[in-house]
Amino acid sequence: MTPPYSTDADSDDTGRGDEAEGVKNVEREYELMMAAVLADGVVDPAERALLTQFAAEHAVSDDQHVQLLHAAGWSEQEYAAGARSAN
Repeated sequence: MTPPYSTDADSDDTGRGDEAEGVKNVEREYELMMAAVLADGVVDPAERALLTQFAAEHAVSDDQHVQLLHAAGWSEQEYAAGARSAN
């Protein structure tokens, strides 16, 4: 039985609608985690490990990681160094 809040437009028979929604949720969760890690201007080893593990477990690509870094105003070099440069 289909739940009353579900519609046929939510997904197709292949399940790709659910898969696409799952990918969006993973990307959003990673974005939120990254924002929390970067908020204080310092990336400590435990925070980096948390992001690395989540990315590996949820197939977050290096390109996605870099795009989110740039969107947050960080460079790859700053992230690698563990601190944001004073501009």
